[in-house]
Amino acid sequence: MPKSVLAFLLVFPFFTAIAPAASLEGVDVVDAGIYRVDTGAESAEPGTPTGEVTAVVKATLLEATDTVPARLGTEFGFRYEVVGKPAGEAVMLDFVITYPDKGLHDPASGRTLHESRYSKAKPIASTEYFGYGLENDWEAVPGTWTFEIWQDGVKFAGRSFTLTK
Repeated sequence: MPKSVLAFLLVFPFFTAIAPAASLEGVDVVDAGIYRVDTGAESAEPGTPTGEVTAVVKATLLEATDTVPARLGTEFGFRYEVVGKPAGEAVMLDFVITYPDKGLHDPASGRTLHESRYSKAKPIASTEYFGYGLENDWEAVPGTWTFEIWQDGVKFAGRSFTLTK
């Protein structure tokens, strides 16, 4: 067998296994405010106030606003579109929520959080939701809450909300 054919046969499998990498071009905010959400599976995220993140299957905007009542049962945040190529491929995004200066203090654990950070894979060309649901009295802290989406140290989207009593 000629050496060029042997070299091709040895190298060819490596080229066929390489798919084009997903490339994030941006994150566009679609709308922001107070939502009604249908939830799905929960996943453990120790860096969050309750220690878990609940997937949102559907988010319906109830009111476009950046002023939110600090009441139990209130769900607020924003929907966004993941922009890039190729459509359907997943990219890892970093989600950050910065809480008011006082922080969120969980009386059961004694822990006070000033920020939450976690990462999730999201498909390109999809519209997703990033928000927070007030489930406990100690989470309903008035002040400025900032939501940001990052990748590799670059901020792609963000919104701030003022929670009021």
